[in-house]
Amino acid sequence: MSKTALRNKRGAFACGLACLGAVLLAPAGRRALVNLVPTQTVQAAPPSDDTFKRVWTITLPGVRTASLSPDGQSVGVVFNALGTPGKAKLGLWRWADQPVKPLWARASPLASQVAVGPGGRTLMTWAKLDPTQKQVFVRRGLDGVQTLAPTLDGAVWDAQVSPDGQYAAVSTGGHSLYLLSLGDHPKLHRWTLRGLGNSLAFAPHSDSLTAATWDSSGVSCYSTNGAALWEYPAQPSAAPVAPSRLFEAQAAQGGSSTLGVSYSNVRRSDAGLYLWRSMSGGAPCWQYALGADAYQPKAAVTADGRYVAVGYLRIITRGEQSVPERRLAFLDTHDDKPLWEQGNLLFAPQLVALAPDGTRITVWDGQRSLYNLNAQGRVTSSYTLRDGGLIRQISATPDGRFVLVYTGSGQLSLFQIGQGST
Repeated sequence: MSKTALRNKRGAFACGLACLGAVLLAPAGRRALVNLVPTQTVQAAPPSDDTFKRVWTITLPGVRTASLSPDGQSVGVVFNALGTPGKAKLGLWRWADQPVKPLWARASPLASQVAVGPGGRTLMTWAKLDPTQKQVFVRRGLDGVQTLAPTLDGAVWDAQVSPDGQYAAVSTGGHSLYLLSLGDHPKLHRWTLRGLGNSLAFAPHSDSLTAATWDSSGVSCYSTNGAALWEYPAQPSAAPVAPSRLFEAQAAQGGSSTLGVSYSNVRRSDAGLYLWRSMSGGAPCWQYALGADAYQPKAAVTADGRYVAVGYLRIITRGEQSVPERRLAFLDTHDDKPLWEQGNLLFAPQLVALAPDGTRITVWDGQRSLYNLNAQGRVTSSYTLRDGGLIRQISATPDGRFVLVYTGSGQLSLFQIGQGST
């Protein structure tokens, strides 16, 4: 899709800008935010119920990857076996009941990624983008026994377990999208994608599945009973948006919207956002261009599809030097401008999670600190890890209430946010 076509749609709602900079007009006509005075520190607003509480910590050197169940109660970890760094194990921790030792640990030498189903009842592992490993491995959460290991037609690009735990979805380098039912009588359904399935997302009620692609770029949506629902671009004969663009997708927790993020992975530029409604027929109901200098976006959408938080990088030039700067913007899909935008060379927010109602945005600074911001862009709480080194991996539950952090010292910690902290 051309830059001209990727334009922001105007709405009726207007809102003030709460940010660390001033609004200027960029040469290309795009609104840009430039900091006139560098911010020295990030000041927190008065205390709220969005405080971080560390509820679980273990030391486990050699973690390859870790994943949370949707409710935040189970943690699946792929880690190097003690004394044998080339041989991996998969373990499941139920941190509230058995915090120190895993419920079980099984040899899993081929795994580099793990997904945990609801309640920790199902785990799935795979070796991402490894052309020699064309399988996914499904295990029972109760005891780690392997139940399925289907052989696919190419390297695994992405894989997900549905929110109800009844399905697993896998995209491969063979341009295939597989839907595997995980019940007593497993069934395998396969679609052919125009591009490579870069990102998969189930709807919260597990009734549909979205695949966002690279190469012949676009987004496709299917029902879990096997029907094709919509596709973007809508016509199979239409030219791709751009052959070098990546698309990523996620479903809103309310089930009515799908958010797409796209950028050029060759020129590292031209990041943009798309929003589809469930009955849109493939035509985006909202689009927003982050700008020609924006790349590596990560975004999240509220349950009703109204608000979007997006973090991204942009290149700024000061004198003869060009440096990347991280930005965080909060957008109203009924408007054509950010409600607020933050970030500079001293505060580099990276998006972690967005609360379903949009009242809390969780970010980290790329080093040791976590922050919660409210819908007006003010910091309401923060937490700095002083005993575990720099953060290397971070993930969160769909509702943003639990955040899993792994540090360079081999410390794996779980944080609970807000009401219900124990």
